[in-house]
Amino acid sequence: MQRALGSSLELETQIILSNKLNYITELTTPEILEQIVEVQKMLSSLIKKVKE
Repeated sequence: MQRALGSSLELETQIILSNKLNYITELTTPEILEQIVEVQKMLSSLIKKVKE
């Protein structure tokens, strides 16, 4: 699960770079980042629960 969280952080960085390099539009980027952050929150909660 830690690996999945790390991968989501890497994906977030790649999306930001893709936007800056104009591979994806300004309109698409916030939607994608919002979904990534939601997944990160879910993963963090799951990791926390499993550690308890």
